[in-house]
Amino acid sequence: MFLICEGCGVTAEVASHAIGRDLAWATRAEGFTPRTPVVEIAGTCAKCRAATAQADAATAPAEAAR
Repeated sequence: MFLICEGCGVTAEVASHAIGRDLAWATRAEGFTPRTPVVEIAGTCAKCRAATAQADAATAPAEAAR
């Protein structure tokens, strides 16, 4: 499966036997033969999450003073 960061665009490929097994089971149960099973998950990578947290922490004191 591919993990895609919506912040910076970095993509990581992660293997998961459990997901592969479950996809195979689900497709067989429907009588479907997949040609190329691909799972993509969009979200935020650790680097972008840390940068956002750091930016939030930097602006929090200024907002609290208002």
